[in-house]
Amino acid sequence: MIAQEFKGLEFAPSFINSVIQKVKEAYYQRREAYAANRQRCINQRKALEDKKRIAEEKLFGGVLADTDYTRIKTEIANELRNIDDRLYDLEQKQDIRVDAAQEILKFARSIYDAYKDASPNLKRHYLGFFWDKFEVKDGVIINSVQSLLFRELLRLQAVSYQNQKRNNHGESKQNSPVIIRHQMSRWPELNRRPTPYHGVALPAELQRHSTHTTISATLFQ
Repeated sequence: MIAQEFKGLEFAPSFINSVIQKVKEAYYQRREAYAANRQRCINQRKALEDKKRIAEEKLFGGVLADTDYTRIKTEIANELRNIDDRLYDLEQKQDIRVDAAQEILKFARSIYDAYKDASPNLKRHYLGFFWDKFEVKDGVIINSVQSLLFRELLRLQAVSYQNQKRNNHGESKQNSPVIIRHQMSRWPELNRRPTPYHGVALPAELQRHSTHTTISATLFQ
């Protein structure tokens, strides 16, 4: 399987620590922004609920006409719905950020496990992170061409192969019977258009449309 290409790939401990630190900083920063925005919405909702309560008291006291109260009540109800929508949107975005942070940490700590457990779209991203092309013959991978990013990481000793047999160029010679066709950009500084992959025997789970993730941006910002 293509997952075998990831076996033995490990980031250096210093690189892992750097990634963890960056993820923590980015997450805590965004969590503070989330908390501030959420509290702002809660304060606005409380102010509207107080306004509605005052309008009710004026209605019962005969100070506010029935038509005026109905208008105010409708306006407040609309504004409360808008606030609830904003709160829901904030919660959804926060959940996505936590999920992204979790995936990046998993990827940094265990490349193979991260790939093995990833969704089809994320698997495509991981493949493009390390390889530009696979050479396929009779339905099996006979060689792989490393991405510019992967070669640079190897040069910096930020990533290495552990207990893997490689060819003279440090590239895989394993016979894995799958190949992908397209991958979104792997590095923010590089072209964001899809990068072509050539080969045969594309597995069904990798035929879906790929989406861009924030992994490269987080690791190398």
